Order: sequence, then structure tokens, then C-alpha cells
Amino acid sequence: MNRRSFLKLGAAAAGGAAAAGCYPLLAAQISVQVNRYRLAVPRLPEAFEGFTIVQLTDLHYGFFIHLELLRDLITQVNNLPHHITVCTGDYISNAIAEVDAIWPLLNGLRAREGVFSILGNHDHEYGCTGSSIHWLENSGQNLRHSIRKLERNGEVLWLAGTGDLWHDHRSIDALLDPIPAEECRVVLVHNPDSADTISRQHADLVIAGHTHGGQINLPFVGTLVVRERNKEYTYGLRRSKRGFPVFISRGIGMTRIPLRINCPPEIAVLELTKRLTATS
Repeated sequence: MNRRSFLKLGAAAAGGAAAAGCYPLLAAQISVQVNRYRLAVPRLPEAFEGFTIVQLTDLHYGFFIHLELLRDLITQVNNLPHHITVCTGDYISNAIAEVDAIWPLLNGLRAREGVFSILGNHDHEYGCTGSSIHWLENSGQNLRHSIRKLERNGEVLWLAGTGDLWHDHRSIDALLDPIPAEECRVVLVHNPDSADTISRQHADLVIAGHTHGGQINLPFVGTLVVRERNKEYTYGLRRSKRGFPVFISRGIGMTRIPLRINCPPEIAVLELTKRLTATS
């Protein structure tokens, strides 16, 4: 092999490696999955059997996740058959300007029985707290540090929304105190570690984001890095330390490194049922 051929081969190999390295980033931006989950909630009122929640989380609008993608994503969410949409935080990456750009899109979310949103750690960092709270409070979606009662045929399902564990935490037990002990409650958190701060109240289902599914999951190894205190909290359905269900979506965006390997972004569609059957 002469020198010119060797250089051409080296350039081709480098180009192939670069393309392979870029692929997870490109795929993450164009291949958002819609994943459907049936979740057993034993105390679910009969009137809410089949109640369907679309979860949107960890958009991380910024350099790697563009507004056009998110605009299409919101249209897709609005067109899905479901009852409510819940958004569990981290709408931006690292700038106040991103807050002002993303929230007009989030205000376009629609659902038959309401859209309910809380904030994540990125929504508080980089001096963004004031802007994020302003947009949230004026969106008509605000569930931060509050509860909401949904009623059907005289039966009740409660939604509770928390603050971010790192920047805006308050007692979830105190938040749930006004809800009658026998009534079903679904709790929105950003960081799934928040579920383990519930010490004396009961949660029938906790819905979380924050982890991005770990972003990199290797065969025979699993999730490469789990930054949560509870190392079980990666993605999918998990159990809190007290045994109640915690669903964690892989979300949309990325942080730290712009890669997702064997961990595609998702819109999670959660169908609640009182009991799972053998065919569920």
C-alpha cells in the first residue's frame, strides 16, 4: 500500500468513526418513541379505569435539541388519545433565553382533562428560577407544590405536584396531608429520589423524569452511570423504598454528553388500571 492509499484509508476510517459517533446524537433528535405502559394502581376508582396520562419530560431545549423538533413533538402529544398530559420538568438546558423560547410552545399543549406541569433542576439553575416560575404560574398548567382533584361519577383521583428535590424541595407528606387517606393519589416529581422522601403518607403512583434512562445502556452491563441516590431508579417501573410504584420516563433530551446509546428518547403513555390481567 503506497502512502496516498494509506492516507485515504485513514481518512475514510476517521470519517466512519466520526459518523458512528454522531449517529446516537442524530438518532436521539429524530427518533422519539411513543411507548405505552399499563400500570396497576389497586386503589384506582372504577370510574378512572383506563385513565390515560401522557408524560413529557426532560426536553432540554438548547444546542442539541431544537425548537422545530419540540414543536413537532408537542403536536404529536396533542394528537395522542389521552385524558391528561403531565410535564415533569427540565424544559431547558442552561440559559434564561431558553426559558422564554420553550414556554410559548409548552403553552400549546392540550389534553381532554387538563395539562399539569412542575419544574426540574435545570429550570432553576443558571439564574432561571424566576423566569421558570413566572411562565409556569401563567401557563394554566401549574401543579408545583399543589394538589388537584379530578372527579368522575362521584369518584375522585388526586394529582399532586412537587418542587425540585435539589432546588425547591418541600415536604411531600405535608403536600398530601389534605387528601383523605382512602383516596387515590398520583404524585408528579422531577427527580425519582423524591419518592423516597415520602415517609408517612401513601402514594398510589409516582411519575418522574430526570434520569434520561441513564442515556448510555450497554449490553450485559446495563445503565453505565446512575447519579440518583437510589440506584434502582433508572427508567421504567420501579418501586420506592416503601414499596409504592415509581414510573420513570427516559425523557427527550440529553445533558453532559450528547449521546444516547440503547436508550432512545420517549413520550410515555401511561394507562392506569385497577388490576393487570394475564394478557396485559
